[in-house]
Amino acid sequence: MTSSKPDWRLFWAKTDRGGYLGRGDRWTHPLWAHLLDVACVAEALFERLPAPVRASLARQLGVTEEQAKTISSLVIGLHDVGKAIPSFQTQGGETTAKAREEMKAAGLSFDRDDERRHHGHASIPILLGWVASLPNSDSARPLLRSLAAFVGFHHGRLLAKQGAPSKPGWESGSRLGDTAWKREQQALIVAVAEAWMRAHGGWPTLAGMPDAQRDGFAYPPGLLAVAGWTTLADWIGSMNEHMPPDAASYDNLAAYIPVSRRAARKALAETKLDDRVALRAASGDEGFRACFPEMFDDNPHSEPRALQRTTAGLDLPDGPALVIIEAPTGEGKSEAAFHLAARLQARRADGGRGVYLALPTQATSNGLFPRFLRFLEQATGGAANVQLVHGASGLNADLNRLLQPQDRDEAAGSSAYAARWFLPSKRGLLAPYGVGTVDQALLGALVSRHFFLRLYGLAGKCVVFDEVHAYDTYMAALFERLLRWLRALDCDVVVLSATLPATMRRRFLKAWGTKPPEDEAGVYPAVTVAEAGAARLYGPFATMQAERTERAGPTEVAFAGGDEHAVARRVADFVRQGATVGVIVNLVDRAQRIFRLLTDAGLDADLELLHARFPFAERQAREHRVVGSGETPGRFGKRRREAFGDRPAVLVATQVAEQSLDLDVDVLLTDLAPVDLLLQRAGRMHRHDLPRPAGFECPRLLILCPNADADDLPNLAPLGGPRKEGDLKTDLRAVYLSLPLFKTYRLLRDRRAWRLPHDYRPLVEAVYGPDTDAPPPDLSETDRVRWAGAVRDRDALEKNQTTHARDARIAAPERLRELVSSGETADRSAYDEHADVPARDFRPVTRLGRDTVEVVCLVKRDGRVTLDGAAPLPDTPAEGFGLGIEDVRKLLRRGVRLGRAGIVRALRTDEAAGVDPETAVRWGRLTTRTPALAYHYPLVFEHGRCTVGGTTLALDPDLGIVYDPDRLFDR
Repeated sequence: MTSSKPDWRLFWAKTDRGGYLGRGDRWTHPLWAHLLDVACVAEALFERLPAPVRASLARQLGVTEEQAKTISSLVIGLHDVGKAIPSFQTQGGETTAKAREEMKAAGLSFDRDDERRHHGHASIPILLGWVASLPNSDSARPLLRSLAAFVGFHHGRLLAKQGAPSKPGWESGSRLGDTAWKREQQALIVAVAEAWMRAHGGWPTLAGMPDAQRDGFAYPPGLLAVAGWTTLADWIGSMNEHMPPDAASYDNLAAYIPVSRRAARKALAETKLDDRVALRAASGDEGFRACFPEMFDDNPHSEPRALQRTTAGLDLPDGPALVIIEAPTGEGKSEAAFHLAARLQARRADGGRGVYLALPTQATSNGLFPRFLRFLEQATGGAANVQLVHGASGLNADLNRLLQPQDRDEAAGSSAYAARWFLPSKRGLLAPYGVGTVDQALLGALVSRHFFLRLYGLAGKCVVFDEVHAYDTYMAALFERLLRWLRALDCDVVVLSATLPATMRRRFLKAWGTKPPEDEAGVYPAVTVAEAGAARLYGPFATMQAERTERAGPTEVAFAGGDEHAVARRVADFVRQGATVGVIVNLVDRAQRIFRLLTDAGLDADLELLHARFPFAERQAREHRVVGSGETPGRFGKRRREAFGDRPAVLVATQVAEQSLDLDVDVLLTDLAPVDLLLQRAGRMHRHDLPRPAGFECPRLLILCPNADADDLPNLAPLGGPRKEGDLKTDLRAVYLSLPLFKTYRLLRDRRAWRLPHDYRPLVEAVYGPDTDAPPPDLSETDRVRWAGAVRDRDALEKNQTTHARDARIAAPERLRELVSSGETADRSAYDEHADVPARDFRPVTRLGRDTVEVVCLVKRDGRVTLDGAAPLPDTPAEGFGLGIEDVRKLLRRGVRLGRAGIVRALRTDEAAGVDPETAVRWGRLTTRTPALAYHYPLVFEHGRCTVGGTTLALDPDLGIVYDPDRLFDR
């Protein structure tokens, strides 16, 4: 040795090689100090764990909760002891050269050409060796070993194929270093542990819990929360700008702990993680009215709707609650859920951990975000930290308005703010309040990188799933697994749906561990509350939709052919009668053709086109025009009559207008779709009490379907006529399975009207019920063969999706051990949901479907590549830094997702497929070190066109991205 200090003090953990922190070129942070830093952060975060998880840790260790906090925080602090291995300590270049020379002089060899091991995973066998040496802890050792394993996952990955901690000999291996290295690794742990426990009054007696042992290990579900807790503590404990710069000067580790605690509190304060304001909501009608005063301003004596009165007065279970609310569109389910979520959280002793609202799409999340902000203004006693959580949230104007500077005091007097620290998507669920996509929550049930951090972010919260309908087999399997984990992590769950099949509702209750109510058949609208043993059922209720039906009559339903020219003529006829018309079709190119026909017809009406193939900024502008934004009325919104008078308007849209958007039209034309989606689409008609033109007093639904009048079953041929050979298949089967389309067609073919909400349940059950697969007896032999083929296709798809779900989702709470005993599963946790991997490799997806790519549309004019034909591309960032947030937004506003197979394949094979070599090089420089732009491909449009993978694309200001424009309109 070259000094009197122990050799383990030579190990480093953090560096600042570029001097970005203002600490010079060679600043390093000792490993022992980093371990204590993270332990201090973990200790401060302990109360964020759900109460059952905290109690479980204490029970299985056989200590008090305060002692469990001390011990588990220590183990979390030791998460990075795996950095004390040769392959890690060789990193750092010149910054750590002196430390490396001192290690060599102390007898720590770097001569072995060992295979590198990730330092997080290396921590596990080192920690297991320490746990094995602890005296008087036999009964607590199983949990301590499990804790050691799960803290080693803090970089987001489970164990790789080299083995799991349940396999013999797992703790051996030369990758940890030779005997001298292993001696210093254990000495480091002992020194840190002794200092930590001495600062907390010494080691308690670990009485343990013998019956929690299983094959030498204990795997309580709370371990996944511990893994997320560790990751979070490591992130905050690694905010180097807050950590003591002179840690190496401390000879006494115990003396460093209070200094580290102060630094931890400062770092934690900057994140705003604990800047939480609890929800306040009284039960009953008055409690509901207090949360939504704007609903009653015009008539202070009015009452909440029947559904809202019921949810406001529910007797809530003591433990985690699952509440399923089924009611028609436009009945105020969202407000009922907001109030119920506040009540569910307020009943908890700690005020609850917050609320996350999970919506089906980014567009629906954006639409609900302002409504939730208004609710928070009434239901919190101060400014609440709220986030919009999805891949394009950084482009949302409402969120950007809420972003606060680092000085929290500037938010004083505001009803909500958004702390910047939570902007990366993986951190969004950690905020106390959030609105985002269901996919962000479902990723917690997928074996993907940092899935356990997402579960930790949801733990103890109320999670509201809005617009839950007939999920396919894959998505339903993920959702059920997520439900099981949410209950295990002490969450409350509220499920909202207008058209939930009974079989799906029963599956959700089973996943929660509750029997369905015996008298549920036919009850609609309904509220189901899951509790121990069985579920309680409330309903049916009076609805606004029933009142409108009584006044105006039932919805008229009729079929018509799908030819696009005929569709345009019908729309023109409705417009001449003064109607505001909605057209919802299943395919983007079909929407573009119909819109072009209507434009060419010169209608005296306002025309709008809405689909997902517009660049983001343009799509957002169109959504605002359609539904309104802030005080600006939407052309198809609730205030359209006062803003635009009697002037007709036409909206042509795809499924993006199917749900959650607050649209109101007099008459709707829609392509044939499964019945639950037709009901959703029909919910855009007569949504508000507005005057209607003569002849449109009743809602009118026209279902577009080829040969509707000729066949017992529709032929599902390409809508609008045949395509030229080589065109993308665009018949109905490219979007939906044949079987639900056949069932829906047969169900509605001879029906001239439906009366809502009475018909919701029977219509949905007629298509999705368990005994509906038998072909109707009057089908022709040809159609019986087609029906049987559709059943086989459905069964094959469901089998395939079941297999995919089984491979992709995490183990159930009671089988947590499987997560660390399967090398294949562990390897898959290396992938991020954004990873742009070939189809043959694993990619964690929340929905199965065709593969897509994200592109950024650039324009070449006069030989210069620009953003939009005028604005220049951002400048190349300085070395070592990515693009700034404003430059990233400029590019992403030009982003769009494309799914044509040839385009996806071409870009995945050659990133420069859509650009010239010079632009490809420049794009690479722009996107280096900019995670938000990772896996985005540039496309350069010159004279409005570019060609990728054999497809010509047009960037049309009126139509969006058009595939093969010359062929699309050459009909």
